[in-house]
Formats: sequence, C-alpha cells, structure tokens
Amino acid sequence: MSRCVEGGGTWHGSSKRKPVGNHEGYRQGFEYWAPGDQKTVWIMEEFVSSLEAATDARGVKVVCEVYHSLTGARILSLYDIPRFKAFGGTVQA
Repeated sequence: MSRCVEGGGTWHGSSKRKPVGNHEGYRQGFEYWAPGDQKTVWIMEEFVSSLEAATDARGVKVVCEVYHSLTGARILSLYDIPRFKAFGGTVQA
C-alpha cells in the first residue's frame, strides 16, 4: 500500500503490518519516494488503533513518526485520514 502526497511523491510500504500491544492496533513502516521513483532518506512509522474510540465520522486517527534515516531527526504528527483518502479517491487499508 502506498500513500500519495502533494507534489507527486509517495510513501511505499517497507514492512508488513505488525500488531501493537494486545492487538489494539498495528504499526507499519514506509519509505518516501520522490517523483520520478527516486528513493529518499525519509522513513515513516504509521501507528493505527483498532479501538472504536480511535475512529469517528471522518475516519481513523493515525499517529505517524517521520524521521531522517541518516541523521535520526524525527518529526511526530497526528492527523485524521478518512480511510486513507488519496488524490481523487479513497484507498482502503
């Protein structure tokens, strides 16, 4: 599964989904590929809860940790995605 981003790049799955906690969700790794299929040094860990409290009418709440694979610089963001809405459509998890 990939995630499209503004500007034409995509996050490509780099690992399988792995259960988190007592199967209360999962995590999955992604690598960022720039337009033109150029691999970059950016990595993302996506954490998705399967608990009902983590979902509302707009979709699933997801926490992502984005970091630079060479320096370890990290960015943590929390965002809503209505079932991983991509450009012009919806991608189901």
